[in-house]
Amino acid sequence: MHWSFISNICNKISKQQRYVYMQLNHLFILQLLMVLQ
Repeated sequence: MHWSFISNICNKISKQQRYVYMQLNHLFILQLLMVLQ
């Protein structure tokens, strides 16, 4: 039970990190497009 609780938290954190990373990536691409225009 204890380990599944920890892995559950880790899973949520990794999902959040992936989401944040995707957002940052998106912003970065938008910046590049603006510069290239």
